[in-house]
Amino acid sequence: MKDAVFVATGRGTKGSSPIRFIAFAAVLVLAVIIFFATVSGIYENVNANEIVVKQAWISGNLSMWTDPGIKPLWWGKTTHYDRSRQFWFSSKTDQGTAEDQSVKITFNDGGHAQLSGSVRYSLPLDEPSMMKLHKDFHGKEAIEQSLIRTVFEKAIYLSGQQMSSTESYQVR
Repeated sequence: MKDAVFVATGRGTKGSSPIRFIAFAAVLVLAVIIFFATVSGIYENVNANEIVVKQAWISGNLSMWTDPGIKPLWWGKTTHYDRSRQFWFSSKTDQGTAEDQSVKITFNDGGHAQLSGSVRYSLPLDEPSMMKLHKDFHGKEAIEQSLIRTVFEKAIYLSGQQMSSTESYQVR
């Protein structure tokens, strides 16, 4: 009778308590989650085809990594840039995005056309130039849309004003 009371309450001498085991397992799972959440902010892997700009967690200082490998992050924020990338401005859905990204050109006689194409660009590897790009645009999509596309649209507009639509067609 005495053994039955101890077993029913879970405090017997035979085995450990299921409540203690569940509590221990819950604490262990929580510790593992906290460990991996903390460790994931300690380092960053830089691939060979990218440039990574890191903003320090506390000071906010910027630094740049161009060589591949594991780098100390210490919970800072990173922005990844491709070293070289193809930018499409095309009406075709398999080039660039699924939407029409072609650029409208207006000729000096009032004719219009849609221009499709692409350009490959490479980002600078020197720190002052890359930091300026990062501070001004803060991302590869912004560089493409706010810098490269804008420059192309202006160049295409100015080029279109130099010839008529008939001259453009005859040159083909």
